[in-house]
Amino acid sequence: MDKLLPLVKKHIRSERDDEDDYLKYLVEAAVSRFNTFTGRTLRLTGTDPDTLEFDDIPLRMDICHGLLLLVGQWYEYRENAVERALSEMPEATKRLWEPYVIYHLGDT
Repeated sequence: MDKLLPLVKKHIRSERDDEDDYLKYLVEAAVSRFNTFTGRTLRLTGTDPDTLEFDDIPLRMDICHGLLLLVGQWYEYRENAVERALSEMPEATKRLWEPYVIYHLGDT
């Protein structure tokens, strides 16, 4: 998570350090959402970009951008009293992640 934190802070235009734990939490939640949405497992480990893995494939830019968009939405709309449901993903995030969705056909 620490490797993505500077990128997340740049994306949301924040120079504050007092929200780092909250932003890491949002990244973890976004990764969980990716896993649920695609049926795959995205593992963020270590601080070396080569150890950021997606089913043993390096983290791709489109996956990362979808994470940034989702974290940005959750950061901006953190209160319950907003018009947009927080459970909704930005449409761009869905489009970026759809190629990674595993579809199960029939019984396995």
